[in-house]
Amino acid sequence: MMVMLLFGYGVFVWDNTLGERFFDPDSGDSVTFVSYVEIAFNELGIDSYVISQILPDINGLQNYPLLMVLNGYSQDFIMDSTQIATILDYIGQGGSVYMEGVNIAEFLSWYYPALLDTFHAYFGGNTWTSIYQVSGVESTFTEGEVFGYSSDTLVTSGMDVVLAMSDADSVLISLDSSKALVSRGVGFVFGAFKDTVGRGATMISSICFSALNSLDTAFTSQQIRDEFMNRILAFFGMAKILVVDAAPSEINRFYEDIEVLSYRCDTFFYETVGPTFLEMMKYPVVIWRTGVNGKPLTPIDTMQIKLYLDLGGKLFLTGMHSLDSVSISGPGDTKFITDYLGADLIGSFPNANYILGRKEYSLINAVVSLSDAQELSGEDTVFLYYYYSVWPPISDTGCAGIRNTYNRSKILTLGLNYSEIADSIQRRSILSTTLANWFIAPTSSFGATGMKDYKSQQETEDNSGIFLLSNWRIPRGAKLYDSAGRQIKKPVVPGVYLLKSENILKKIVLLK
Repeated sequence: MMVMLLFGYGVFVWDNTLGERFFDPDSGDSVTFVSYVEIAFNELGIDSYVISQILPDINGLQNYPLLMVLNGYSQDFIMDSTQIATILDYIGQGGSVYMEGVNIAEFLSWYYPALLDTFHAYFGGNTWTSIYQVSGVESTFTEGEVFGYSSDTLVTSGMDVVLAMSDADSVLISLDSSKALVSRGVGFVFGAFKDTVGRGATMISSICFSALNSLDTAFTSQQIRDEFMNRILAFFGMAKILVVDAAPSEINRFYEDIEVLSYRCDTFFYETVGPTFLEMMKYPVVIWRTGVNGKPLTPIDTMQIKLYLDLGGKLFLTGMHSLDSVSISGPGDTKFITDYLGADLIGSFPNANYILGRKEYSLINAVVSLSDAQELSGEDTVFLYYYYSVWPPISDTGCAGIRNTYNRSKILTLGLNYSEIADSIQRRSILSTTLANWFIAPTSSFGATGMKDYKSQQETEDNSGIFLLSNWRIPRGAKLYDSAGRQIKKPVVPGVYLLKSENILKKIVLLK
């Protein structure tokens, strides 16, 4: 028996620039609009992507949950009616689309307004001036971002002003105009997308990714582009989380929670020194856990984490003794505590049997069993320790968690071990709320959830990107339906079947 999973995991990049080039001030040479996109994918370890100057038909696109369309600075007839129809069909079936081009909004407004409407954006005119800097917008996934922009007048003059409709967000703006990247908000579903399979997120930009460059001498232009690509992929549910495990012998609940919440992760185990900045920068989020008796952060660790956060990373730090070596009054990096974590006190908390959440975590009221946790203090407290014998407790007894925004980065610090929270619903609510606030979307359900749940003893991939699996079994907790909608225990004859897992529906084909 062989099963074909129709929806794979990956990115299809349609290079619709036909080799157009622009002047890159960093290299002092002309480059294509796809050059730095491909470099970013390679440096971030994104291996499931295809770059092509030909747009496949809808059957080919269904293998990819994300379509990126690069149109460069062309002011001619950018796409034809067949290509537009394919993209509309793809979005209608739940595919996500990122589209960029200097004159893309004006072109669509004149010839194909129905496609522009799917981005919840409209054309607001042309700038007719050179743009040298673009910035992120507060409360969006680009918050804190600041980029230089190509000085090539072919790219920067006459660029479209792209304005967001009331149900969308402008997430990149220029100091010279309201030109912006416009996106559908994470977690929201609009109109025809509401009942489709997958998230169907959309973004449109008159700012070209490869033309971005660094204004920070501490980082190269490619490093800031890599970081921004991480944010883009995270918005579309295409990014991984790095779990740094300094207590590998203890139970780590992050693995099961990440899987249940439909995220993907890699793990870094260590006993002496954690990952370097270069290893962490491949991930939009790093979860660093020291458990109950794991290794506290070392000065080398804090130095590497600061570099990662300086570039715009996001850190979830949790553990009973994670900060033992970096206390404010003792040895270690005081700046790491005060500036990056936003803490003004790190102490020991003798015991607690409850934590309560505040602000966006206000629904959290979780039982814990702690004998030697860390007490924190900071301006933005989001969790409190309680010890009580009768509910409700009269007053809190200490700060269990703080959050902080430092320049481009976001940090959540828990003074307790995340895995000590027994209630899985409460525990996962903390993780899901944090990731949602950081604009880290679950893995796109238009494609397989990381493929990990579906790996069997033998697996191959054909030239179209379709995964072929033998010795396949229905994943635990999933339900299988035949083409008539009847639930069945296993596929028995060749044909099309539907697999429902974690409220996500996937189509599979049984081949003999």
